[in-house]
Amino acid sequence: MKLITLGLTLISSLVLVGCGSTSPIPTPATNSNPAINTQPTSTTADPTSQTYTLTEIAQHAAPTDCWFAVDGIVYDVTQFIASGQHLGGAEILKGCGKDATQLFHSQGGRGNDHSTQAVSMLQTMKIGSLSQ
Repeated sequence: MKLITLGLTLISSLVLVGCGSTSPIPTPATNSNPAINTQPTSTTADPTSQTYTLTEIAQHAAPTDCWFAVDGIVYDVTQFIASGQHLGGAEILKGCGKDATQLFHSQGGRGNDHSTQAVSMLQTMKIGSLSQ
């Protein structure tokens, strides 16, 4: 019981000290190394107008965090992968973290272009453009 009382006293003290503080709440710092900074490189309000480098895209090369570029456009397909809707199954994972233009236009090397429905779905996942 003493431990619970001590914990509540400590929490109350921290809350009271925090309430009287006039200092700003610290914000997380972004990485100053642009090669590994996953923050958008553009400062405009429209997220689809962001530009990303291949180095930034490469930081998103996992099934649980998958970005790729197709025809100079960057897409975040993470939720699509999680949904299990990709008709080609795990083939989509070959493009994670890369410029997947060739893979997309050959359906993972099978030689067929994706359907117009697939192209339309992909457009809904656009997050920006590939920087030159």
